Amino acid sequence: MKIKKTKLDLYLTPIIGIILGVLIIIFKGEVIRWAALAVGIAVVAISVINIINDLKKDNNHAVVIDVAMILIGALIIVFAGAFATAIRIVIGVFLICFGILRLLSILDALPREIKIVLIIESILYILSGTLLFLDKSVLYYIIGGLLVFNGIVDILYSRAEAKLINGENNTNNHEDAIDVDVKEK
Repeated sequence: MKIKKTKLDLYLTPIIGIILGVLIIIFKGEVIRWAALAVGIAVVAISVINIINDLKKDNNHAVVIDVAMILIGALIIVFAGAFATAIRIVIGVFLICFGILRLLSILDALPREIKIVLIIESILYILSGTLLFLDKSVLYYIIGGLLVFNGIVDILYSRAEAKLINGENNTNNHEDAIDVDVKEK
């Protein structure tokens, strides 16, 4: 059985990650501030739409929640700079956890070369997360560099997975299959 995926399906996300990583390195803090502004605006817009719908349905409890969401969105917009600082800590914790989880999942990696790359990637995630706690000026370089590196690793991993699925480098496509007789009752 061959699973067909287009090259666009296989490579679009890693390429977007690489482009985003380069943009973060070039524009540094502006990207995080823009993202905070976009999140704040989206929260406010969605909450306003929800208020209108909830008022039509005469749902006063939901209106209170929507008003609270508008206030949260407004706070994110006003304090976009502080949001960027807080995001550094959140991203640091995330990278450390992701690196540890990635290390634990290496056993399922495909070929030996991919395992080595994934181990290096996991160590980089853990180190990057730790650096974010120590020095805030490296945030944009770490995030951008990791996005670029992760995009490249994902492309390599996708290629290896596609070869495995399509049976390349594998003469017996059913070596892991188990034959079972099923008896009906």
